[in-house]
Amino acid sequence: MLNLQSKTYTFNGTEFQTERNVLKVQNAWLPLAMYFDEILKMYTEGLESKELDGYKVRLSEITAKDKQDQSDLKRLQSEETPNVELIERINNQIEKNKSELDKINSEYDADETAKAQQEEYNKKLAYAFQSLVSSYEMIQGFLNVYLIGDKSKLDYEDSEIIPFVEKVITDFFLYKMQNKN
Repeated sequence: MLNLQSKTYTFNGTEFQTERNVLKVQNAWLPLAMYFDEILKMYTEGLESKELDGYKVRLSEITAKDKQDQSDLKRLQSEETPNVELIERINNQIEKNKSELDKINSEYDADETAKAQQEEYNKKLAYAFQSLVSSYEMIQGFLNVYLIGDKSKLDYEDSEIIPFVEKVITDFFLYKMQNKN
C-alpha cells in the first residue's frame, strides 16, 4: 500500500517531504477533488456508455458478492469447530463467482462497442487529469500545503514541473483510492 507520509519527491535537485497533518492535507485536497470531478463531468457529459455501464454493474455485483463470500469463508474457517459442509458450499460459490467474472470479462473483450466506450472515457479522463495538473492556482495551493521543503524552488515556468506535478497528484489519487474504505 502506498504510504504518502514517508514519501519524498525531488524537483530539480530539491527534495520535498509530504505534510503529515492529515487535516491540513485533506482541507487542501478537497478543492482539487471537487475541481477534478467538475472537469471530468464536463468532459464526459453526453458520452454514450450504456454497454460499458452494463458490464460495470455486473462486475460490481459479482465482486461485492465474492467479497462477502470470502469474508464469510474466513469467518467460518476461524471458528473453533468449522462447519465443513458450509465451507465447501461457500468455496463452490467462490469458484462460481470467479467463473462469472471470467465470463463477464470475456464478453467485454469481445464487445467492440463497450471497448470503444471505455477508450473514449479514458481519453476524457486523461483530458480532465491534464486540466487538473495544469491548473496553476489549484495545483500551487495544494502543493503549498502538501509539500514540505523550499517551495521557492518549484519553478512553474520549467517544463519539468508538469511531470513532477503529475507524479505527486497521481500518487495522491492512488492513495485516496486505496484508502476509500
